[in-house]
Amino acid sequence: MPGLGKLSAQLYENSSATYLLLNSNDHIKRMRNIEQLGVIHNVYEGVHHSRWEYVMTQLGLLHRLYPSDKKAGGRPLEGWGLNSDIEFLDTRFSGTEVIQIWILLSNAGHLPGTFSSEKALMKYIIKDSRIKEILRNSLKDDNVKLYFDYILETEDIYNFNKVLSFFFLEHYRDQDPELVDLLIEVLKFYCIGCDSLKKEVTPEKMISLDKKRSNFLLIFNRLRQISYLYLDSLYGPVPFDFDLPSILVNLPDHINDLFIGDGDLVQTLNSFDSFLSNTIYQSEKSLQAHGYHIKNVTSKIKNKSKKVNTEKELYEFLIDNSNFEPQYTNLQKYQTIRFLLDIIPGYSKIYKKIFNFETEDSLNKKYGSTKCIFTLEPNIKKDTYMMSLSFSESVQIINR
Repeated sequence: MPGLGKLSAQLYENSSATYLLLNSNDHIKRMRNIEQLGVIHNVYEGVHHSRWEYVMTQLGLLHRLYPSDKKAGGRPLEGWGLNSDIEFLDTRFSGTEVIQIWILLSNAGHLPGTFSSEKALMKYIIKDSRIKEILRNSLKDDNVKLYFDYILETEDIYNFNKVLSFFFLEHYRDQDPELVDLLIEVLKFYCIGCDSLKKEVTPEKMISLDKKRSNFLLIFNRLRQISYLYLDSLYGPVPFDFDLPSILVNLPDHINDLFIGDGDLVQTLNSFDSFLSNTIYQSEKSLQAHGYHIKNVTSKIKNKSKKVNTEKELYEFLIDNSNFEPQYTNLQKYQTIRFLLDIIPGYSKIYKKIFNFETEDSLNKKYGSTKCIFTLEPNIKKDTYMMSLSFSESVQIINR
């Protein structure tokens, strides 16, 4: 990895089994071929790092923070419960294993085009009860079904990939039923929480589990943030970069600032996060590309979904990269107006009732889908909504 050198990570027994299952079904190969930033690569061609680079950066950082050999530079995250045991279906996992599995499974559900493709698929599923039923019925766990319902109800485009991870796991059940049952429990631990676990636990154990999960989520989310800020600023067209190598060299001095509280370092990371969101992830050109891609993918889904009548056919459709691969198009001829709406804290649910898929579709229809692309979506923190109107050159100035 540029700036980091050779990254390696020792996978434990269950996380290794997860990797082997994903690899045998071509998910690792797929992650190597999927652009980390999806359609944004068509806008900023230098942004060409893969999802596997993003996964490997997280695994590599975790390995450096908590190496298997305690003597190898110490363990900066000592005391966070990464070495403690957690039981899923009477099988013991270490905390490090759990986070490694979260890293692998949360990324295995992504489609080419990432959030744009997944948004197109979500919008179509909400309207097509037949495809929705096929997907829902494939999810055997009742809590996962409810999670699927919640993701659709809230139009959560940033977590729909987890639903697809559950779907893929169910499809591989015949290959290793016991492993699939275990991985579904571990993924539920991340997506849904302790209450969804099948094994009954005492109130005392539940408190302990909640604390461990909170610690693991904090570590996992910070690893994700550090990884994408580093990679996206390294490859992206921004005037700043994120000096991850320097942080790693001085890691013991930064560890508390990174993972405890809301100090200056965390606030700086969050500010840099917002900066990248405004300048890369949801820039005018990126929103334009999102809208264009969603329109194309929706058309493909509509044409091909007629042949999807079973879980196997749905799997074959989702695993076929050609159904979702972003097609490069020159959008320079489009004039774009972008609006950023900051959400007042505590009012996100009210705004969500107004700024939803239905609003996006109605405004696209109102302004003419052949001459204007209207894109509406929240940022990943859901504290800002981005709206863009992209007019083609065929639209006269007076009509614009």
